[in-house]
Amino acid sequence: MRAVARTKLAARFVKSRAESMPLPDSTFDFLTLGYALRHFTDLELTFREFFRVLKPGGKVLILEVTRPN
Repeated sequence: MRAVARTKLAARFVKSRAESMPLPDSTFDFLTLGYALRHFTDLELTFREFFRVLKPGGKVLILEVTRPN
């Protein structure tokens, strides 16, 4: 999917674990993910990291069909 996205979007793509993203604090206004919560090993660390890289007032949009364990 990243290969296709690179041909269509002028964006920077970073591959990392959700629990430790190599990004500065307060970088993004918006984070989104779909059908991915089940793949994270530690949801508490993941959400801490999401909110670390979000700017104050930033939003997280999650699309999920099942509740993670």
